[in-house]
Amino acid sequence: MGLGEQTDFTGVVNMRFKIKLPPAVDMLLERLRLCGFQAYVVGGCVRDSILGKDPYDWDICTDALPAEVMGVFGTDNVIPTGLKHGTVTVKLESDLYEVTTFREDGEYSDGRHPDDVHFVKDIKGDLARRDFTINAMAYNPSEGFIDPFGGRKDIMRGVIRCVGEPDKRFEEDALRILRAARFQASLGFSIDWKTAQAMNRLAPDLERVSSERIGSELHKLLCAPYAALSVQKNREVLFAAIPELAFEEGCKQNNRYHYTDVFGHTLAALQNMQQCEAFPKEWADEYVCFALLFHDIGKPSVRTTDADGYDHFYGHPKISAEITDKILRERLRCSNEFRKTVVELVEHHDVTFSPTKACVRRMLNKFGVEQLHRLLKLRECDNRAHTPAAYPLFEDAMKFAEQVDIVLAEEAAFSLKDLAVKGKDLVAAGFEPGPRMGRILSALLEAVISEKVPNEKGELIEYAKRRSLDV
Repeated sequence: MGLGEQTDFTGVVNMRFKIKLPPAVDMLLERLRLCGFQAYVVGGCVRDSILGKDPYDWDICTDALPAEVMGVFGTDNVIPTGLKHGTVTVKLESDLYEVTTFREDGEYSDGRHPDDVHFVKDIKGDLARRDFTINAMAYNPSEGFIDPFGGRKDIMRGVIRCVGEPDKRFEEDALRILRAARFQASLGFSIDWKTAQAMNRLAPDLERVSSERIGSELHKLLCAPYAALSVQKNREVLFAAIPELAFEEGCKQNNRYHYTDVFGHTLAALQNMQQCEAFPKEWADEYVCFALLFHDIGKPSVRTTDADGYDHFYGHPKISAEITDKILRERLRCSNEFRKTVVELVEHHDVTFSPTKACVRRMLNKFGVEQLHRLLKLRECDNRAHTPAAYPLFEDAMKFAEQVDIVLAEEAAFSLKDLAVKGKDLVAAGFEPGPRMGRILSALLEAVISEKVPNEKGELIEYAKRRSLDV
């Protein structure tokens, strides 16, 4: 699928289709039914089942009140996890299932949680409070589908559409704006025009959503198969969530290596995660997804134009890394490990890959195997988002990757733990223990990496004795 195209969703939903429930879920629904209550699986598990996917979890709704659910399954088997909202967790064998009473929500004065909820006896009232039609379906084996808002037809059409008025849904919880974009990234569906209009109009409301919730939703979006499509179609939403990205749009790159502005290049690089195959796709993990989004975010602030009219972006990797660090730290509240890994990728996305064993060993020493693989995949996706004039620059990366495989197969030393000599060996050879010992070991590692001395204990000790005064 080319960038910007909508998915041609050709899946056919059989209206007589039956969901195969896990035995425990089937038993749970049946026990509630035999006790005189309505009970259904609801929401995402219904949607995923129709799409032929294995549901991540199974949510159950019922007209039984929490106390009545406890009466059916016994207080020892029910955990009162959210009584205020009518939710309990039922233990069946080794599994846990959330069971929630049908409810209608009151006003959302905080833009996230309903001020109060009202328990109801009608499943349709419960479905009416949900975000999108594809998530507002219920099912049980005896009645089949309860689908008052046309969720199955929207799945057939490949459309994401709000339940009821989009403005009301998004005003209840602004995160739903980004959630719609995330579903587009996951499913490749188009977004109903009325829903899309409301998303763009109300996107500024995302500033009222917590950083953690924004970060979690954006993470799911960027790691989804249609991330580039969603970022392109929902750019106003992304710009509201991460204002720094907006400066990329319209930032021209007038030189022989680029055919679009910075934002267009970023979109193409994201798309390449699904299209480029020089390096394994699994190298394009969550860290690479974020690095691709942010790798050129510093370009607008360093852009210069020479006397011939050509644009340059000197020092943009470092500035991009600094901006990325701030976004991940302050705006998205990512973990330190995640932030540092992504920032390192951004800062070094233009690193020179010299196809020599010595360069490979130094790179492995600096980045480690996994991070080096990520850098190579990042380079591939980035390079193929340039004009063909830039493609020859990728040849060194390909040759470098071949050398990486050779070095790893040789089990060559590229870190201190790989050295054939340890501190205790040097002490036994007459060297004094202390801070100087670490410097000697580092010098020995550099000598091995540079192929000045083989990684053999005797050779290394002799080399250390010859070089000790220089360390």
